[in-house]
Amino acid sequence: MTDTINDIYLSEEPWAWRIIDAQEFFPKIRLDVVSHNNSRVFHDIRSGKGKVLNVTKKHLLTLKKPVRAGRKSLEDLFDKKKYATSILSLFSKQRIIRMNPVSILEPLPKTRFNTLDVRLYEPLLSIRTFPDIYRLPIPLSRRAKKTLRKHRRRIAIGSVVFASLSISLILLSLTAKNYVERETIRDYNRIAALKDMRDMEAISKEVHDIRNSLKTVALVFGPFRAVLDNRFYRHPQIHLASNVIHGWLTLSDSLEQLLFIAQEFTKELPKGEVCSLSSFFGSWLVVGNKCDIKITDFLKNHQINLEQINENLGTTLGYYAGIESLGNPLFDEKLEKNILSLLGIREILTFSLAHFDTIMSLLGDTKPEQYMLINQNQDELRANGGFPGSILSFELYKGQVQNFEKHDVYDYDWKLYPYKEQPPSGLEGYSGNFGIRDANYYPDFRDSAKKIGFFVEKAGFKSVDTMIAINQGIIIELLKKYGPVKMDAYDLTIDHTNFSRIVSTLVEARVFPYKKLDTGHSYQSPKEFLFRFMEALSKQLAEKRDIFGYLNILVDHFQKHEILIASKNTEIQSFFEQLGSKESWQESQGNFLYPIFTSLSANKSDRYMHRKLSIKTESLSGCSVHNFVRLNSDHAITIDEQIRTRKLLHDFGIDDPAEQERLGFIEGNGVNKQYIRFLVPKGSTLDSGLDLKTEAGTGNYTIFSTFHRTEPMKSSVLEFGYTTKVPNCVSEVESYVQPGILNFKVVKQ
Repeated sequence: MTDTINDIYLSEEPWAWRIIDAQEFFPKIRLDVVSHNNSRVFHDIRSGKGKVLNVTKKHLLTLKKPVRAGRKSLEDLFDKKKYATSILSLFSKQRIIRMNPVSILEPLPKTRFNTLDVRLYEPLLSIRTFPDIYRLPIPLSRRAKKTLRKHRRRIAIGSVVFASLSISLILLSLTAKNYVERETIRDYNRIAALKDMRDMEAISKEVHDIRNSLKTVALVFGPFRAVLDNRFYRHPQIHLASNVIHGWLTLSDSLEQLLFIAQEFTKELPKGEVCSLSSFFGSWLVVGNKCDIKITDFLKNHQINLEQINENLGTTLGYYAGIESLGNPLFDEKLEKNILSLLGIREILTFSLAHFDTIMSLLGDTKPEQYMLINQNQDELRANGGFPGSILSFELYKGQVQNFEKHDVYDYDWKLYPYKEQPPSGLEGYSGNFGIRDANYYPDFRDSAKKIGFFVEKAGFKSVDTMIAINQGIIIELLKKYGPVKMDAYDLTIDHTNFSRIVSTLVEARVFPYKKLDTGHSYQSPKEFLFRFMEALSKQLAEKRDIFGYLNILVDHFQKHEILIASKNTEIQSFFEQLGSKESWQESQGNFLYPIFTSLSANKSDRYMHRKLSIKTESLSGCSVHNFVRLNSDHAITIDEQIRTRKLLHDFGIDDPAEQERLGFIEGNGVNKQYIRFLVPKGSTLDSGLDLKTEAGTGNYTIFSTFHRTEPMKSSVLEFGYTTKVPNCVSEVESYVQPGILNFKVVKQ
C-alpha cells in the first residue's frame, strides 16, 4: 500500500473494491471493521465481518450533584430536541452531525509511542469527509541504529579524536591547576613580605611583578571559572580559588596605585637625607615638617586616585567575603587579620573622602590652624583625665607643621601674672589662683578647652583653634606593644611596667643637671626628661613603621574617650562629633551615674588606687527610682614600690633623706585626697542627713559633690542615696567611667 491513504470510503460506495489492510495501522489488535458514529470507516474485505472497533468520540460530563433539585440522573441533562439533526440538514452541503454535550473533566491517559489515539479526533463536519490516516514514523531507536550503522566509520574516528582531546585537556588542566596553585601561594607570600621592605623603588617593582603574575594566573584560571563558577553552576573549590585570585589581584591594584601616590610624593621632596620619605613620616610630629611640602595641594591633586583605591578595596573585601576557609587554620587567621586591616583602612578612607573639605580645613589649606596637644598624667586625676603637665603647640598650614613648641604647663601659668581668677567649686582650698594646670576641671571637655584657650590668650600666646588632650595610658600601650625604649644618656630601659614611676620620679627630681644634658637652651624645663623620652619613642616607632597598628591604638583610645578633642570652628567640631568625640553621658535620658574624681593630693597616689562603685537600684512609682551608692577605695601602695623609688633616686645620686622623703610623697606615698562629683539626672534629690553638696549642672545633670580621703595602705568607704525621676522611665542604671582613671570597677545590683 502507499505511504498515505486519503478518503477511505464506506463499503457501499463505488471505490469500496480497494483492498485496505487494517492490520498495518493497528498491529496490536486484529480488526476487521472500524466504525465511527455508527458508520463504518473501513473494513477488511478479505476477512469479512469480524471484530469491530468503534472509535466514535463521545463527550462525558461528570457532576457531583444535579444542578436542579428535580433532576435524578445525568440522563436528564440531555435534551434530545435541542441536539437532534433535522431531515433538511441531510440535503445540505454542510451537513453537521450534532454531538452530545460533553466536557472531559480529567486529562486523557498518555498513549504509547507510535500509536494512533482516535480519542483525540475532532467531530466530523460531514458524513462524507473523514480524517486522513498517515503511516506513522519509524521509532527513534530504529532510526538511531540505522544512523549508527550508516556512519560507524566516522563515529569510530571521531571517538578516537574526542578521547585524545579529552586526555590532553585533562593533562593540561592538571598542569594549569598546579601552576595556578603554586603561583597563587607564591604571590600571597610576596605580598605578605612587602611590610619588611624599606626601599620604595624595590617595593614598587615587587608590587608590579606581583600584579603581572596574578593577571597571568587569572588568565590561566579563566576557563575554569567560566565553566565551573558562573550563575548557573558554582563549584565550591573553583569559587574559593576565584575569590582568592581576584581578591589578591584587586589588592595589588590598590597597592600599585598607593605606591604611585607615594612615588609622586617623593618627587615633591627636596633632595637630601633630611627630607627622605621615611624621615618625613618618622619625625613629622616630633620635630615638625622641615621639607616644605604643601600636603593639602598634593592630596587635592590625588583625590581621584584615593577614590579609586577606596573602590578597589571595596572590591577586594567583596572577594574576601566569599572565602569561607582556606583549609588551613594559620592561613585563615592571617586572612582574618588582613580583612580587619583592610576594613579599617577602607572605613578611614571612606569617611575621609566624604569629609574631604573639612579635613583640608583641619590641615590648614587656606589659613594656618593653631593646635595644642595636652599631655595629661592620670596618676593625678582631673575631670578630663589627669594633670596637664606638658603641652605641645604647633601650626598646620598646607599640611606643614610650623612653629612646633613644647612647654611645661607652668610656662603658661607663670605668664598669666598679674591676672588672677578665683578657682571654681571644690578647688578653693587647694589653690588660690585658677590656671591652665587645673582648667581641665569641667565634665565636658569642650568647656575645659574654652577655659584653657582663654588662659593661653591671657598669657600672651596665640589663640588655639583645636585642642587635643591625651592620657599617658596611650604611651603605656605603645610601650607594651613596641617597647621597651632605651635611654642611653640615662642608662635606663623604660617599658610599660615602669614608665609612670621612672618618668614621674626623674621629672620631679629634675635629674638633668646630674647628667648635664646639652639641650641648646639656657633654661631646661623640668619636663626635659619627658621630652627626651618622647623623641626616643617616636624614633623607635618610626623605624618599626607599623602605621596601621598605631592607628588602631589611637582609634581605640579615641573611642574610649581617652583622647579628647574640641575645636572653636563649629563645622570642624561637628565633624569631630560625627567621629564620636562627644561622650555618651552628655545625651543620656536614662538613670545614669557618672563619678568624676579631681585629685587634691599633690602627689601621684592615684597610680595605686583601686576603687569599686556599687549601685543598688529600687524602682518607685511614676518613673522614679531610688539609687543607693557605695564607693570603696583602697590605697594599694606597697613597701616594695617605695623601695624601688628610693633605689631609682639613689642611682641618680639623690641620697638626702629629706629629699627622698619629699619625692617619695610626691610619687604616691601620701594621703589620697579627692574632690568627687557625682553627675546624676537633672532634678535628683539626696536622701536627708548626708554630708554631700547639691549643685546645678550646665547640661542634663545635677551634681552631688563631696571630699574624700584614703590613707596609704588603707581603705575607705563613701555611701549615699538619692531619688531621681528617669526621663525614659527605664530604671536600670547606666554608669560611665572617667577618662584616665585606673583600676575602677562598677557593680550593679
